[in-house]
Amino acid sequence: MRHIHNLDENNKLGPSWITIGAYDGIHIGHQALVQKLVQHAHLAGDKAVVVSLFPHPAIVLGRTNPPYYLTSPEDRASLLEELDVDVLYTYPFSREVANYTPEQFLSSLAKGMDIRKLWVGADFALGKDRKGSLDVLGQLGTQFGYGMQIFQQVKIGEKFVSSSTIRDCLKSGDIDRAKQMLGRNYSVRGRLAAFEEAATASPARYLLHTWSEQLLPVAGDYGCVLWLQGLDYPAIASISPQQHDQTSSVISLNLLNLECALPPGIAWVEFLKRIH
Repeated sequence: MRHIHNLDENNKLGPSWITIGAYDGIHIGHQALVQKLVQHAHLAGDKAVVVSLFPHPAIVLGRTNPPYYLTSPEDRASLLEELDVDVLYTYPFSREVANYTPEQFLSSLAKGMDIRKLWVGADFALGKDRKGSLDVLGQLGTQFGYGMQIFQQVKIGEKFVSSSTIRDCLKSGDIDRAKQMLGRNYSVRGRLAAFEEAATASPARYLLHTWSEQLLPVAGDYGCVLWLQGLDYPAIASISPQQHDQTSSVISLNLLNLECALPPGIAWVEFLKRIH
């Protein structure tokens, strides 16, 4: 899979089936739409392209503040690659882009690709003040030469699956519900380091310095798995109470049954259950 950040002479995509959105989390709703998009695009012999807006429009427009993200752009790319997406275009969202009309936004894409199909969720809208409704986008298809496919949102019970609902689950410590909607355990990536008070701490104590803009579960202790260099280690993850309305970006880890010291490096923590 190619991961691009601009459409220029080196990134002309040709005939493409696309979907547009923040795509934060790649939850089971995202997965269902993308899997269908990939299947039909490949049957037609075209590329399956995800246009992911980053930074998130809610942050750019001042509607929320970090920590907010469920996935970093890099982790999002890894998840989409597993779904056989051909190209991830991480579209640089800004206040200028926020003021685009739907036609202006589509024009910015059409410069680098031949849009054959546009796949969107039933609640999707594009452009300033969400003026690009489904009806408007359907009409613009005549101008830009694409057909449109509307994908119904996925539900669990009576609840629609959404990134905002998953964030609410994490903020309340409902790890099981978040896992249901993600289709996998929630995880965060960071740099593993020895505990700062190494002289007095247990040799099984470590710190994971995570991306400061990724949302961590609410303060508490969690049963988890630490992944480092392809090996997994059972651990207890402790997240400190919120300070100044922001969750700490450092996770304290107590490794269980550890037989030797771990080297520093990039690692993942996969949350399994909340202990308290």
